Amino acid sequence: SDRQIRELNDSISPEVSDSPDAVLAAATSALIQANSTYRSALTAKSDAQAAVDSAEAALASAQETLDELKAGADPEELATAEAALTAAEQALEAAQLQLEELREGATEFAIAAAQGAVDIAEANLEAAIAARNDLLAGASQEDIDLQVQQVQIAELAVEQARQNLEDAMLVAAFDGTVAAINISVGDLVSSATPAMTLLTPDALEVELTLGETDLPSVKVGQKGLIIFDAILEKAYPLTVTSVGLAPTTQQGVVTYLATAQLVGFDPNADVRPAPGMSGAAVIVTQEKSDVLAVPNSAIRRRGQNRVVEVVVDGKLETRVVQTGVTDAEKTEILSGLKAGDLVVLPGSAPAEGAAEEVEELPGGIR
Repeated sequence: SDRQIRELNDSISPEVSDSPDAVLAAATSALIQANSTYRSALTAKSDAQAAVDSAEAALASAQETLDELKAGADPEELATAEAALTAAEQALEAAQLQLEELREGATEFAIAAAQGAVDIAEANLEAAIAARNDLLAGASQEDIDLQVQQVQIAELAVEQARQNLEDAMLVAAFDGTVAAINISVGDLVSSATPAMTLLTPDALEVELTLGETDLPSVKVGQKGLIIFDAILEKAYPLTVTSVGLAPTTQQGVVTYLATAQLVGFDPNADVRPAPGMSGAAVIVTQEKSDVLAVPNSAIRRRGQNRVVEVVVDGKLETRVVQTGVTDAEKTEILSGLKAGDLVVLPGSAPAEGAAEEVEELPGGIR
């Protein structure tokens, strides 16, 4: 581009000129290559634009011809045909009269010449009659159908020329910063080879590794937080954008790949996430408010039931409870307890004050 050429021109400064020849030669070669790339791009775009203009002109001409065929005879054309017919009739009459006069005393050569003139006049008359009749009858359906096909062919040519014009230019699918250019002029590349790498500092995407037990709970659109190892003082909100179903197994551990978009952060902040950073994320898979909850450690299994030890009048009482959603610290209690009950945490005795009051959490469990 122009910017590349200017930068390369600027790079050949007096200081560089005084440096070893190899450095100067490399900078000069890069300048020549950038200039060649720029000129090639301009030529390709110009040729593609010329092809579009030509195809559009051909389409307009074909459409005009089709419109004329559908409109029928033009009054001026019909008047011209009538005049040609009258002239042909007069020419035939004159030729026939001359032939009759020659037959009375002319040579065989003169008679033959006159007969030829009559034949030509008759042919011209027939042609004039046919031309007038064609104008009066208008275009045949076959002519119209043929011209319709010509218009369709011209439309396809215009569409192809426009597509070629678009293909002559590399257009980024989104705003970003060019981090790397992966191809050069003259390289043989496949359609799968990226021409360049774009970074989007204001639209960072995070790759999440999910365990097999987490996969069923994680859905597109769910919210969460991530803390990067390099920025431990701040948690950044994110939204899940995709959840992969293809498993990856390493050392017997099955994981799945999901992606999330960072939201609500300032890309111009002094401290901000950058591509390649790692961290730990938490996804909110379910959220409930105004729930009755106890610490997770207070719940034990007994057979098929979940039970909690409760202090009633200074004595322990075992309650069977029905649980709901849970997070890293607390579990929702659907039945078996009420707000204010004292539950016993494992490893402590009630007399030592290890009982904890059952809470109602207005903020809920996430």
